[in-house]
Amino acid sequence: MKYDILSLYKSLIDVKTFDSFPDSWELENPYINYWDRFEFFIDKFYSDFKQEESRNLIIGLNPGRMGCNKTGIAFTDENTLVNKLGYKSLSGVLETEGTATKIFSMIQELYEFDDFFSKYFLTNVFPFGVVEDGRRNVKFRDIMKHEGAYEFSKEFIKKSIDMFNPKGVICIGRGSESFMRKNFSELPIAYLHHPAYTFPEEQKENYRQSL
Repeated sequence: MKYDILSLYKSLIDVKTFDSFPDSWELENPYINYWDRFEFFIDKFYSDFKQEESRNLIIGLNPGRMGCNKTGIAFTDENTLVNKLGYKSLSGVLETEGTATKIFSMIQELYEFDDFFSKYFLTNVFPFGVVEDGRRNVKFRDIMKHEGAYEFSKEFIKKSIDMFNPKGVICIGRGSESFMRKNFSELPIAYLHHPAYTFPEEQKENYRQSL
């Protein structure tokens, strides 16, 4: 099954843009530039994943520029990949993203990493970043206004569900929750606050109870 995971994500390498995107939008595809980082992660934590097993999905919006866009792994920045997950083929100044730091601080509080990844798989509704004029992040809600990107996301999440057989999903942020409730309401869906800007103690407690 490791190879099925890699096959699904390797298929993303061919995606360069969507026809209805404005000319000022550029799709940032982490699986083109950083495939080795994603492959390391799958080899380390999912090499023995079997088809009859289940992993619940933790689903975000789309990659942040300093996080998943540099690793291919949802909610994971370079600093986390190297210093927490053990990736060795990267040195120098490591990108650090606030969301990744906060999410992994909660994971480490509750689990050993092997145990966590034996229960969950991290992913995003839309697996690519999008920037406008080479610098400004395009918001998830604006990306989802484009039918091609929206339908692509539905198919990507359906394939992820078929692969991981989740008993439930946890959505980080209202955008992913809304998408999942609209398209995959047959699954038990939970919501957790997206910690991009604030992460108050009451929201941390929700993480402790849900993970």
